[in-house]
Amino acid sequence: MIRVAAAVVCGWAAAACTPNQNGDDAGGLADMSAPSDESAPADQATAIQVCPGVPAGQPTNDPWQRERSTVDLVDDVPGAFQVHVLYVEPSDRTATTPLDTNGSLRRSVTAFNAWLVDRTGGPKLRFDTCKGTIDVTYVKLPSPFTERELADGTTLSPNGPPFVRERLEAELSKTFTDPNKLYLVYYDGLAFGRCGGAAYPPTVHGHFTGQYIGGIFAATFLTASASAGAQQLVVADPTQLPLPAAPFSATLGSETVSVQTVQNNVLTIAAPLATSHAVGDVLQAATHPPDCRSNAFSVDGAQLNYWEYSGVHECMHPLGIVDARAQDFAPAPVAPGHLSASNPGAGVADLMYQGTSPWGCPTFPSAANAAASPCELDPLHRNYFMVANGSGAIDLANSVFLDPSRAGALPPPGW
Repeated sequence: MIRVAAAVVCGWAAAACTPNQNGDDAGGLADMSAPSDESAPADQATAIQVCPGVPAGQPTNDPWQRERSTVDLVDDVPGAFQVHVLYVEPSDRTATTPLDTNGSLRRSVTAFNAWLVDRTGGPKLRFDTCKGTIDVTYVKLPSPFTERELADGTTLSPNGPPFVRERLEAELSKTFTDPNKLYLVYYDGLAFGRCGGAAYPPTVHGHFTGQYIGGIFAATFLTASASAGAQQLVVADPTQLPLPAAPFSATLGSETVSVQTVQNNVLTIAAPLATSHAVGDVLQAATHPPDCRSNAFSVDGAQLNYWEYSGVHECMHPLGIVDARAQDFAPAPVAPGHLSASNPGAGVADLMYQGTSPWGCPTFPSAANAAASPCELDPLHRNYFMVANGSGAIDLANSVFLDPSRAGALPPPGW
């Protein structure tokens, strides 16, 4: 689905953009019309030329729920730099609540983009739409991309639990190939130690950024089978997937075990296993942070929960944000691309904060809308938005993914 990049951008003011044929803001492109069958990519020209309707039994004016689409639909703004939403399931899992058809993903994206508008004073991320509705593509991964194999990486390349995003990109990039699109993947499957992951140029280049709906914490998995009666378990690196200090209680499959010692990647348990366990079986400490799946999505396209803040956060990283040249760049051991708690603008309540203190963006109860949200977007302009200190740090204000885009806007490093 490769398209030719359009070179036309508009100024900061929305009024400077030319409406598209639907009368909507064309998202930073001037005088562009929908492609004819001759100019459209072959897969789009021969696939679905109409946008999905509202599912049967739902109000016809519902702005969020749409029938499932398994292809990238014809774009409202062909050739633009834009974010395309993918809802991805492993081969052996089918969600009881399909987030692509029930409106959850469209509500979430709409809510976090409204927050962004509030914080930037107008510009937002440009999302791929079909007749004004956010285009969400459903992907069912083929075998061998089972939920466990994707999470464990035991037979998939690259190997190891941190690389779910890389494994997803390696497979999804065979189909989703538009060079001007950033793919926001909502992966409805298991992941260890995180609810999301992103490319971060120039260190890691990529067109895919991820939200891991099934992420779990204080957990690892067996890398060798364990027979009934065994009292030692060989697991994935518990330093990489942090476990509590021993001793601690845990579940291994349906069995409760008491971990007495952790030495390298070998756990010793107090009592012999009652049953045998296979490679890949998950061990999770009884005391652990809430699983990612426990987080709610925006109920109305305005309310802001964890997934909304995380969604816009993970979209920032592939743009090169936060640049190592930023004044308040968090040093190791914090993962690259974040701000430290000591940043004077917002501290832990900055969108791009990461550290040992809890993130200050999500609140309980949830913020009803952007105006009620404590989350900030580099309010002192020291690090990644409208940077005024001459540091040379990558600036969101200059990104081609903003709608509208500034004249001279730039793609992410390496694109």
